[in-house]
Amino acid sequence: MKGGTLLVYSLTVAGQLVPGSKFQVSTEITQWEAFWKAMDFLDVWSWKKSYDAAIVRDGLAWELKIVHAGREINSKGNNSYPAFSDPE
Repeated sequence: MKGGTLLVYSLTVAGQLVPGSKFQVSTEITQWEAFWKAMDFLDVWSWKKSYDAAIVRDGLAWELKIVHAGREINSKGNNSYPAFSDPE
């Protein structure tokens, strides 16, 4: 996020920008407040660094990087993710 605008983009496995995937999103302060409440509710700050339990790689991969209010999370997964009821 820069100057009240969120920059959103997708990268290839090689780390290159996916053509046409970069865009800017401007939001109201109430939307940001709701977003941060959702992050706290999901307890993203305590997610493990990596969720990678699957043997088969079918392309379902994700990554979350957030730095906010003195907290930071860098978590990723491949065919696996934190369960809502139990992040382990």
